[in-house]
Amino acid sequence: MGGKKKNEFADEEILNNPFAEVAPDLGFKSKSDISGKVSTENKTKSAKKEETFKFSDIERVVLQKSRKGRGGKTVTFVSVLPDMSGEKLKSLCSILKKQMGCGAWVEEGAVVLQGDVSERTLEFMGKKGVKNLIRGN
Repeated sequence: MGGKKKNEFADEEILNNPFAEVAPDLGFKSKSDISGKVSTENKTKSAKKEETFKFSDIERVVLQKSRKGRGGKTVTFVSVLPDMSGEKLKSLCSILKKQMGCGAWVEEGAVVLQGDVSERTLEFMGKKGVKNLIRGN
């Protein structure tokens, strides 16, 4: 049995790119944007998002599990006090989504995480310095 063959072209730059001529019209700036390689600007966006959101602003976090009205699927509600604006809540949602490895969205002033991830969320928020963590049902 043979092993997998390595892709010989993974690190090479695309020499004949049919989209190179129309790239400036589409909003691409450099060859690395066209070739699909991730630029350093994109890597630092997630790091900047965590820096702009301050976990020290959070006084209390309430975690609740629920299956009501979701076809038997469990979700975890993360309610944050004091109430946050839409942008801060979306930023928190994005951070939690990445850290918990699950889907998430903002609903009725709370972040909804797919699945029963209350244990991991408690640990993560505790590490970030949130002192008052309440876990319901």
